[in-house]
Parts: sequence; C-alpha cells; structure tokens
Amino acid sequence: MNKQININTKIIGDINHEPVKRAVCALKRDINNTCKETDEPGLTIKLNRYASSQIPTADSCAEEMFTIRR
Repeated sequence: MNKQININTKIIGDINHEPVKRAVCALKRDINNTCKETDEPGLTIKLNRYASSQIPTADSCAEEMFTIRR
C-alpha cells in the first residue's frame, strides 16, 4: 500500500528556520482543513537543507533551498 498525504501526515526535518516554520504551519493547516479523519498511516515528509559544501546538481538545489522527498 502506498502512503498518501492525509490527516496523519508528519512533517519532519530541518524546520528550525522561521520562513520554513511558517510554511510547515500553513501546510499542516491545509492538510487538516482538507483531509478527512482516517486510521491509515500518512506520508512522512522530510525536509532536508543542503549544506553549503554541497555543489548543486540537476537533482539537488542551491544553498538556502530545501527539498521535499518521500
């Protein structure tokens, strides 16, 4: 069974920066306002911040940017 974004979705990772906190708060609010109650497990969304030592590639992003992976 594939997990989906639902009311039980968790958002974890590097969410200590104020703009990211606000975005995560808005996403959680939207999920809670949109999704119905369910016992099915939700997707875990992990936010990763790229270290400044990493060189961006086509599959990554530049410094000060985040990616969302499932």
